[in-house]
Amino acid sequence: MKHIITLVLLLAGIAGKSFCQQDSCTVEITKSDILFNPKIKSDKICVLGVRLGMSKEEVVKLLNENTRIRYTEENATDKYSLFVYDKSTDKQLLSFKWHASDALNIIIFSRDFGTWLIGNTPNLLTLKSLAILGDPDKKEVTIDVSALKSTTHYYSARGIKIVLVETTEGKSVVTMFYKTD
Repeated sequence: MKHIITLVLLLAGIAGKSFCQQDSCTVEITKSDILFNPKIKSDKICVLGVRLGMSKEEVVKLLNENTRIRYTEENATDKYSLFVYDKSTDKQLLSFKWHASDALNIIIFSRDFGTWLIGNTPNLLTLKSLAILGDPDKKEVTIDVSALKSTTHYYSARGIKIVLVETTEGKSVVTMFYKTD
């Protein structure tokens, strides 16, 4: 029993270190199970090295260094977006969005990004996310037409939005990290 307790404490210490390897105490979502720390906020989580608040230039530099992905840009008057794709499958993985500022405001995850994640983290991109995160701070119906209903669940303290999409074909979710400041 004593050996089991020692092993658990040792593993907890190792896992804990993966959350604070950088000066800003961020964790890379593709290398750590972010659900291990239930209080972690989206502004402390990196996605392919990118985190909320970064400039367009910083994000483009990081994406250009990653040989496994490609990206496209969309530039509107007050909005700028980058869409990230897996080079091997050409499936969209992420969207990075800036709204009227030079700081990254929103990271939107595609369900296909789940294959890049470890541990229980892929569950954040599924219907299980609503149970994992619990009761939202706020919930609002954002679309309600005959064959489509969209309800946004806000977890403001964590900087996470889960949009539940209900159609005649079933339910799915869209997961987003957003800047709360």
